[in-house]
Amino acid sequence: MLGNRLGCLWLALLGVGASAGAGDSEYLPGTPFTYLFDTRSRSARPLSAGAIAAKQGWTLVPEDDTERAFRGDAVLLNDKLTVVLRRQGPGAEVYAQTAAGPKLRAVVMAAPAKAVAVTGVPSVRIVENSPGAVMVEADLHGDGSSGTCTAGYRLTPGQAMLEMTGGQAADRLFAWSKTRHVVVPDFFADDMVFDASSCDLPRFGLPAENFLLNLIEGGDSMLMCVWRSADQQAYAVATGEGPGRAIRGCEIGGGADKTLWVALMEQPGVWFHRTFAADRATSPIDLDWKRPFDARWRVDYVRADGGTDSRALPNVVLSHASDESTSVRPGGRSSGRLIVYPLDRSPETPLTAVCPIDVLRNTLGVGPCQYVLRSEGLATDTNPTPASVMEWVEKRFDGGKDEESADEIGRRLEAMAGHVAHVQARIDQYAAFSRQIRTLCESSGDAAEPAAIERLTDVLDEMDRSLAALFEATDAPASAKALASQIASQIAGLIGKQGAAAECRRLGEEVRRIGALQDRTLSKCRMAVRWLRQQARMTAIRNPRAAEFAREVRIRIDQFIEGQMARGQ
Repeated sequence: MLGNRLGCLWLALLGVGASAGAGDSEYLPGTPFTYLFDTRSRSARPLSAGAIAAKQGWTLVPEDDTERAFRGDAVLLNDKLTVVLRRQGPGAEVYAQTAAGPKLRAVVMAAPAKAVAVTGVPSVRIVENSPGAVMVEADLHGDGSSGTCTAGYRLTPGQAMLEMTGGQAADRLFAWSKTRHVVVPDFFADDMVFDASSCDLPRFGLPAENFLLNLIEGGDSMLMCVWRSADQQAYAVATGEGPGRAIRGCEIGGGADKTLWVALMEQPGVWFHRTFAADRATSPIDLDWKRPFDARWRVDYVRADGGTDSRALPNVVLSHASDESTSVRPGGRSSGRLIVYPLDRSPETPLTAVCPIDVLRNTLGVGPCQYVLRSEGLATDTNPTPASVMEWVEKRFDGGKDEESADEIGRRLEAMAGHVAHVQARIDQYAAFSRQIRTLCESSGDAAEPAAIERLTDVLDEMDRSLAALFEATDAPASAKALASQIASQIAGLIGKQGAAAECRRLGEEVRRIGALQDRTLSKCRMAVRWLRQQARMTAIRNPRAAEFAREVRIRIDQFIEGQMARGQ
């Protein structure tokens, strides 16, 4: 009832939790609550913005009513998204709330094993229906003789994010959108960027582990897909030929109880694409674009070899007094293409803005550092990275509490040195693995065509360059471990001495440098192995004669990945 929802809203504003009781509901436009509607008529076409805004003839399903049989189409709604499940539709049609009204951004669906499309949603059942969440279970009919699968759709208050969970026979999960670029972000190294020209196959493997980012045509919307299991393979699906070729969307491996989160980030100019003459890559280039809000923006320069160089834009707080657009200096390897998008928030980012790392935290519950450590099997309860340990230690020295915290400082520094050693051991394993696959490629003989070998060795070359950069910066693999231990010992020796805080910060910067180098190398190696696996998959499709060789490469990669995780447990 109206008073119940207003009471919930008032308590929410005060920061107090509340649950709604049963009773007739009232729709309060613009509030973050979740609602469930029955349109009472079936539409053969996607709903227009006007129809969604007017809701003419629609019936609001009362709170806690989970027995209703829909006469028309089902609509899940909060203040950010409208999700429509039409009986004659292709799945869940997701509309984002924009300044101009609701705009269709994506279709989110599950499909049976043999289906290439969904031709209807014959039945929708209510699972949950309250101001705090609405969830339905839908039957999705595949095309041809593929049959029907089920999927659950859940919407919660105040978030532009839809959760879909595969049910019976849900073999694959899809997010269709008008995608210009697909980005596989890398938190500490370089992203990988794909567009229609990258996809030489209709179904193109992506080196994504748990998430990817679709940059939607127009530059005003980003769609992020997140899934929980690294075993779920990801693909870009492309259609058309020549200039008309486009990325239609992304496919994620499914199965019963497999979840796909789809989040929309809406803001005019939220991402930007620019082409320029490649011979100007070493000169400053005016993007003729202004960031719509302050954040930690990332610029990806697409290289001539198809790789990407990722850098951070200067984190300048936006000011109404300045209307200057952003200038960048791409560097000599750029092919003349770049994209810009916000990766993470800064202290000045408005609360209304959402960045990809916000979505990662809201779905998988981890930040970038914890994600990488967990994926590598290196996560612990404390995660004693150089950055986190030194921040804690420096606060003790700055506050004059180093003497009373001496024992704990020693324990944390020892744990930090051990962490650096563990990470270095993991990096050494990547180096050994690179040598193993390179030997396999060199001994393949006529089992694979030269082009297939070249694709794999190009990835190995990139990995080896990253490893060489770390070894050069720290003189040798063992020196990173020794240097971390040496610095930890020096810091422990500063306790109780005059001027110790400044010297602690100086030494802290050195050990942070080691940690940052390791983070970058580990991230680049992980991305390379994921990309190597996808290249092996696509090799078998491009050249059936090389299928056995590609299968052997994939077996080695899968064994390595499984072994990495097992050693970290």
